Amino acid sequence: MDWRAVMAIFIVVVVYLVAGGLVFRALEQPFESRQKNTIASEKADFLREHVCVTELELEKLIQHAVDADNAGVSPIGNSSNSSSHWDLGGAFFFAGTVITTIGYGKMAPSTVGGKVFCILYALFGIPLFGFLLAGIGDQLGTIFGKGIARVEKVFRNKQVSQTKIRVISTIVFILAGCIVFVTIPAFIFKYIEGWTALESIYFVVVTLTTVGFGDFVAGGNADIKYMEWYKPLVWFWILVGLAYFAAVLSMIGDWLRVLSKKTQEEVGEIKAHAAEWKANVTAEFRETRRRLSVEIHDKLQRAATIRSMERRRLGLDQRAHSLDMLSPEKRSVFATLETGRFKASSQESINNRPNNLRLKGSDKLNKHGQGASEDNIINKFGSSAKMTKRKNKDLKKTMPEDMHKIYETFRNYSLDEEKKEEEKEKMCNSKNTSNTAVLTSCIQQHSDLENGVIPNEAKEREHKNKVLL
Repeated sequence: MDWRAVMAIFIVVVVYLVAGGLVFRALEQPFESRQKNTIASEKADFLREHVCVTELELEKLIQHAVDADNAGVSPIGNSSNSSSHWDLGGAFFFAGTVITTIGYGKMAPSTVGGKVFCILYALFGIPLFGFLLAGIGDQLGTIFGKGIARVEKVFRNKQVSQTKIRVISTIVFILAGCIVFVTIPAFIFKYIEGWTALESIYFVVVTLTTVGFGDFVAGGNADIKYMEWYKPLVWFWILVGLAYFAAVLSMIGDWLRVLSKKTQEEVGEIKAHAAEWKANVTAEFRETRRRLSVEIHDKLQRAATIRSMERRRLGLDQRAHSLDMLSPEKRSVFATLETGRFKASSQESINNRPNNLRLKGSDKLNKHGQGASEDNIINKFGSSAKMTKRKNKDLKKTMPEDMHKIYETFRNYSLDEEKKEEEKEKMCNSKNTSNTAVLTSCIQQHSDLENGVIPNEAKEREHKNKVLL
């Protein structure tokens, strides 16, 4: 047992004792005060009526009477004719009160030898009686168990719940035990000892609970001639009654253990349900979080798709605006280039469009034999590039931040590509412009960049063209 539980029980016991002390004081203290006043008044009246008797002589007489009463001899009446408390029956009864730990106090050894023997006798007799009491209690418990089983069988046929059967059978056997060991002996003591019904029940309960105050003792009335077997019979009644109470207490202990076990099982089931509920809640929470993450991911994907479509639409708008700014002759050239193999992607930056137009336009003109040089193509579309850059500046002011970052990335890439193209154009212009193979190589390089061919392949192709020349 935990020390906290022990302290709690200790506090409860102390509170119970204090409450009992207060009640007993309220009930018994007035009677004690009246008795003190009565004995003082009786002594004063006796001394006033008997002048020849001094107060000291009266006190000695009273002391002798008290000592005789403590020794088991009643000072009332002719004590020489009363039966002895230490005959065989009385001594047997006293020995029984010692080993049963009742200890009425009405009878007690007065000699030194009797006191020493009582100590040794109690040390060995109390454990021996404990074993006997346990054996009898087990037998009575077995009898009670069989009887309870029969009662349960009777009620089970009537389709009564197990709990009600157990409660009813317990009440029946407790009432039967009380009748056999409490009620019937109380009536017997009332008849033999001359006590009232309350005093008889009081003696029975005080005896069977081993309290044994000693104010009432069976066979202690000096005016009654008891039979020799009376006191030994009373002791056997005490033995069986104590065994009965021990069996009842053992039965209550078993029920408490069963109840505790059931309580532990119920607590275990509650814990299991709590764990299962926690697991379900955790799983549901994880599933909800997963669904939310999937929904958020889908929304982000949709947003990215919408942004891509917006960027594509923006590129198309820019291209359409650029076409509107061109002359009819330039539009026809641009449309011819679009239908050819030099088709541009919708996501291509508008900054690359003038350069593509330069190369495609020059290639188209060379194919038709119009004799226009690359410089004429650049001058022809220069105004379109300027208008496109001006439009890009206007669009950048109203463009969102994320799209602006993407636009800057493509713009930087386009500027780098323009620089490379300008360097290559200068190299091509420095050579013989009439050399169609070199011009074809330059146009092929631009077409490779337009169609996504890697620079290494373009260099290899340029090298092959030089070898052919």
